[in-house]
Amino acid sequence: MTAMETATRLAERICDEARWHGESCDWLDATGRALDVDLYEGSAGIAWFLAQHAALTGSERSAQTAAAAARSVPGKVAARPTPRRGLFEGDLGALWAVGEVGTLIGDAELVDRARALIPDVRRRLDRADPGIDLVGGGAGDVLAMIGLTGSAVAEADLINAETAVHHVGMAHGLSGLACALLEVHSVTGTPAYRSRAMEAFSAERAWFDPEACAWGRTASTSWCNGSAGIGLARLRAVELAPEPHLRAEAGAALASVHASVAASLSGRRTTTWEQANFSVCHGLMGAADLLVQAAVVLGVPEHLRAAERVVDHGVATANAHGRWACGTTTGAETVGLFLGLAGIGAVCLRVAHPGRVPPVGLPVRAYSMSE
Repeated sequence: MTAMETATRLAERICDEARWHGESCDWLDATGRALDVDLYEGSAGIAWFLAQHAALTGSERSAQTAAAAARSVPGKVAARPTPRRGLFEGDLGALWAVGEVGTLIGDAELVDRARALIPDVRRRLDRADPGIDLVGGGAGDVLAMIGLTGSAVAEADLINAETAVHHVGMAHGLSGLACALLEVHSVTGTPAYRSRAMEAFSAERAWFDPEACAWGRTASTSWCNGSAGIGLARLRAVELAPEPHLRAEAGAALASVHASVAASLSGRRTTTWEQANFSVCHGLMGAADLLVQAAVVLGVPEHLRAAERVVDHGVATANAHGRWACGTTTGAETVGLFLGLAGIGAVCLRVAHPGRVPPVGLPVRAYSMSE
């Protein structure tokens, strides 16, 4: 089965499992509870995958289900008693996804609804500690605002990078912060943002272990805390602020991820959780997401071949066990973007059409809705 066929089968299954409520829909998680509306594991992220699938295939069913899922997000964001920060868990990130869905499927009303809520959400977030997280903090708000409006100076100026020096990785650490600041520099041209991004990369460099060819105490290769996410950040830096040491670090991250993927595909008993599940957050699809982007940015087709092998391995494993091993604590199937089937499907789309779908682990560029 090809990567595109796998993505389509997953899209059809996700549509089958949607719970409809009039003109909107949602899904249940692995424990039977209704999913939230966030990008990480909720309706916004699932809708984003289905909209990407619809844009590539012309699937009316994927487009209609994506629209129905996105339709309920703005109202639920507005009704939250406590605002949430971040690209993947936060309110602005959910609105960004709604706008992207509208753009991808040609639904201007969704784009307008997402934009209309921005002032109210920003006002409410003024009372919340920004932190530095990409997933649930200020760095994520920066990227969401860049995707929504093309500007995020106010959000970027709130971030205190000193609080990040002991945290590595994309999700909660220095890589995510650096990426957000580089995107601000790309749209403003203000040198201070580039300097702050380079300081964040430099601080993360201090955590590199050359013997393990990895960062941090655990030498993880995951998207969230390890080499897959760190490599994705370095590849974006290669595009926005080319520096020889950042390209070299991208190479180190890729070497680490290739080794982990090879161990997973060797048939030997896996020793780490990230080699035994297919989630984007802390599994093999996070590795494949990086490998596709490396093929696109660096022009090295061998990286794409490795990503294709990850997909083939995933399909074979899912067929053998009757389910996909997802990123839940038990490995049980779930539907969302970063732990489950939507993320697996989105990476399959990237493998099938490199460069057509943005990285799941770093989906916002200063493009889309701001154009």
